[in-house]
Amino acid sequence: MMKRMEKKREFFGLPIMFWGLWVTLLILWMGRFVTSFLSMYLVSDMHVSAGVAGTIVSMYGFGGIFGCLYGGWRLSAIHGLWRLRC
Repeated sequence: MMKRMEKKREFFGLPIMFWGLWVTLLILWMGRFVTSFLSMYLVSDMHVSAGVAGTIVSMYGFGGIFGCLYGGWRLSAIHGLWRLRC
């Protein structure tokens, strides 16, 4: 019997799925880096006071925190904890 050889799709010795996730995370972190300069942009170009700019940036951060908590709560409510365990 001859074994059927499957062609493995690899790039630099790593599977394509790895590189897809790597590029996705790279884009995600590049987008997060932009938020570091949001307060400087608001103060210098948009002429917003420093207190209001700080409030806007902190609300963005709190939204991220609460969004993660809400997403985790909804996931466990929909799928149950048994599916989340590895």
